[in-house]
Amino acid sequence: MKNIINLFATVSIFGFLSCSCEKQENEPSIIIDKDGVVLKQPYLWKTSLTNTPYIGTFVYPSLIWNDKMIFGAETNNTSELALLNIETGEKVWQKPYAPKENAAMSGSYQYNNIAIIDAENALFSGFNIETGEILWSLNPEGWFWSFTISGIDNTFFICGASAINPKPYEISAAWFGNIETGEAHEIWYPDFGTQADTCYNVVNYNRAGGVERVIPYKSVSGEVFLVIYYRSVIHGPRGEDYFSLYNFTKKEFVYQDIKLSWLCSGSPIVKNDKLFFTLYGEICCYDLYSGVKLWGKLYPSGFSNGGFIVEEGKLYAMEDIASDDYLMCLDVNNGNQLWKTPSKQLDAPIRYLNGVIYFVPLSDAKLHAYEASTGKELWRIESPDYAHDSGAFFKPECTVVPGKNGEKGKVIVSSYLNGFCYEAAR
Repeated sequence: MKNIINLFATVSIFGFLSCSCEKQENEPSIIIDKDGVVLKQPYLWKTSLTNTPYIGTFVYPSLIWNDKMIFGAETNNTSELALLNIETGEKVWQKPYAPKENAAMSGSYQYNNIAIIDAENALFSGFNIETGEILWSLNPEGWFWSFTISGIDNTFFICGASAINPKPYEISAAWFGNIETGEAHEIWYPDFGTQADTCYNVVNYNRAGGVERVIPYKSVSGEVFLVIYYRSVIHGPRGEDYFSLYNFTKKEFVYQDIKLSWLCSGSPIVKNDKLFFTLYGEICCYDLYSGVKLWGKLYPSGFSNGGFIVEEGKLYAMEDIASDDYLMCLDVNNGNQLWKTPSKQLDAPIRYLNGVIYFVPLSDAKLHAYEASTGKELWRIESPDYAHDSGAFFKPECTVVPGKNGEKGKVIVSSYLNGFCYEAAR
C-alpha cells in the first residue's frame, strides 16, 4: 500500500522542572456520610503540574512504565508532559511536547517504554517514556484520528482518511504502523462505489463514511485478528454500522459486512473470543470467529459515550435515561442484568481494580467508586483543590494501579492543577 506519511526530523525537547510533591497536610483523615460513602480521605501524595491557571493538556489513556506515569502539564501556557513516580509523586521530568497551547493527547498506545502521542493533529510522535525523548514525528495534517489508536506489541492501528480512495468524497481507512519507527501503511477502506457520489454532501468534510475503529486481538495460536468497525452514510447522515473480521497475520478477511442493529456508542471490546458492542439502543455479544450473534439486550434510552468495560465475566456500562444515569452490570454469558444503580456519568472512562469500579464523571467531577459485585457506592470524593479554586475539580479520567506484595492498589487523578494519588478501596 502507498505510504503517504512524511517523516520529519527528530524533534528535540528540553526542560526540567524540580519536583513539587507533598504529603497531605491539615486535612481531615476521612469523612463518611450517613450511607457509608467516603466523601474525603487522605491522599498519599500531591504534585504540582502547572504554574498557569489550569492545565488544558490531558493524557488518555494513562501511560505507565517502571512505576512511573505520564501526566499532562503546562508551564507558561506551553503544553507539556510530566513523568511522576507513582510511589512518591516525585517528578522525574517535565518537558514541552506540542507546538500549540492546550494540546490534548486524546489517544495513546504504549509498547514497553515507547508510547505514541498526538497533540490535536499538530504532532503525531513516538517517544521514550523514561527520558521524554521524541523518537520520530509525523505530520498527520488532520487525517489521523488519534482517539482511535490501538495496538498489539510494536504494531499500532489507527483510523484516518484513505490515501487511495477517489475524490471528491472522503472515506476513512484502517492503517497500521511500527511504533518504533512511525512508518505507517493503509490496510483497507470500505468501497462504497458510485453510490457515495450521491451522499458526500450530507456530512461534514465530505465524508461518505468509513472505518471508525480497529480492535486488534491475538489468538491462542499467536495470530493477530482485527475487528474493523465501519459506518456507511450512503442512505443518509445517520448512517448504518457494520463490522468485519480481518486476519492481519494472513492478510485476509475471515468474514465481512455484519450489520449492527443500531449505531455504535463507544468502541467495541474483544474478550475471550467474544465481541461486545454497546449500541445506541442495545448491548450485544457476538462470537468473534464466526460473527454469529450470541445475545442482545435492548436499552432504548442508549448509553454514555464514555464506553464500557468487561471484567471477570461481567459487563459494566452506563445507561443514559433523559437527565438520569444508571450504572449497570450484566452477565457476559447471556446479557442478563445482575444489578442497576443510579449514578452520575457522562463521557468518562470506567476503570476496574480488585472488584471496584472507579470513574470521574463530568456531571459532578468527583472521584466515584462502586462495589462491582453489588453496585453499592463506596466513594464520592471531591478534588482537594476545589475548596480554594472553584475550577480545580477532577479531570474526567482516573488511573488505577495494582498494589504490590498484598498491599492495596492506587487511584491517580488530576485536578487541572495537581496530580493526586489515593490508596484504592482494596
